[in-house]
Amino acid sequence: VRAAIREKYQLLHYVSTALKAKLERALRVNMTEVEFVHLGTVWGTSEYTIATEKIQASLSATQAMVVWYPLEDETCVAIVRADKTIWKILPVSQVRLARQVSAISGNIKQVSQEAGQQLRPFPVADAAALYQALVAPLEEDLKGIDHIFTVQMGAVSNIPLGLLVTNSPDASAPQWLVNRFAITRMPALLDVGILDKYRPQREGGSELLFAAGAPVIEGKTDVAARADIAEAARRTALGPLEDIPNASQMMENIAKTLGVSAKSMLVGRDMNKASVLEALRKHTYKYLLFVTHGLVGGSTVGEPALYLSPPAANNSEDDGLLRASEVVGLNLDTDLALLTACKTSVAGDDGSEALAGLASAFLVAGARNVLASHWEVDSAAAETISTKTVSLMHDNNMDPAKALQLVMQGMSKKMDLDSLEGHPYYWAAFEVIGFPYKK
Repeated sequence: VRAAIREKYQLLHYVSTALKAKLERALRVNMTEVEFVHLGTVWGTSEYTIATEKIQASLSATQAMVVWYPLEDETCVAIVRADKTIWKILPVSQVRLARQVSAISGNIKQVSQEAGQQLRPFPVADAAALYQALVAPLEEDLKGIDHIFTVQMGAVSNIPLGLLVTNSPDASAPQWLVNRFAITRMPALLDVGILDKYRPQREGGSELLFAAGAPVIEGKTDVAARADIAEAARRTALGPLEDIPNASQMMENIAKTLGVSAKSMLVGRDMNKASVLEALRKHTYKYLLFVTHGLVGGSTVGEPALYLSPPAANNSEDDGLLRASEVVGLNLDTDLALLTACKTSVAGDDGSEALAGLASAFLVAGARNVLASHWEVDSAAAETISTKTVSLMHDNNMDPAKALQLVMQGMSKKMDLDSLEGHPYYWAAFEVIGFPYKK
């Protein structure tokens, strides 16, 4: 068991780093000679990295994988379709990309902090410029494609691509990239066959839903078992932790959508580490739902984690956090893990690899797809997006990225850009993270 967990955690950390180093070296020689199966050799993880022909075998005729790799003054792009691979060099520097991404993420942060007050206009020009730089030159190569699997490195790793603007910034209304493509973010060029060998067999079927949320927040209880953890959380970008509005309602709505009794959910004090781990080790679930705060990792917390309720009494083995290292030790067989928490898909504050956090941990543990957020999500938006995405998947056997695309399209078209509900802050935070699985 320890050897398996060690290998799974190695997967989580090294594949993206190996990809970056190998690409950088290969591009100096001849980029057409790059073969994905060799990209893991720098860290000794080549057996984990998927070969081009395996990627192509997993793609349908309307799907493609797109890799953006940053060079100093240019950006290298690989487009893998079911029948061919195309390489391009785009004349766009990381400095320029970082400036435009910063303008967008800065606007989102300001809107998040000032929600309910005067709305700051979304920087449509920067979102349009990013599209022109990164996606417009690929449109001819993506003809007939309606679903892209993206590997985003460098500055563009920090935003969901669905909010890029595909028409002129001077148009009366923006057209979003999510209208053009369903998008699944890939955390690395990982051979999913490695993950499949750890996935348990569904003997007699699995439970439909495991849901946990509405944790007891330190400071609102007399339990002082993890005051140090709470203080560490407050020093992160999350700021002071507060109760999550509508958490119980969101869980009940998703349970109702799936026809599952709400009695099986872990809410409030019951959402403690011992109960969560016991449930996830005892059964397999088609859907996992966590409605809580997410800590992105870094120097203060150490590693990405989900915030749980504190133990009922002092317990040296229970810090009240479900850490990434504990998640990868699980053996899941889950179609979609929903992490409706703050910043569950971004890089840590120590500059670590984007997505090398909770989302990747759940994928390595056996989830086929993860729905995670880039920023602190409006509670009403999180409830709408999560419930409707699960409903479309369950009722129509729909791919999660396709389901999320339809939900986001409906939300973005419903309101004007100058309203809170029409601003990308409200509807664009979530993305599906996973790998192509051919049905």
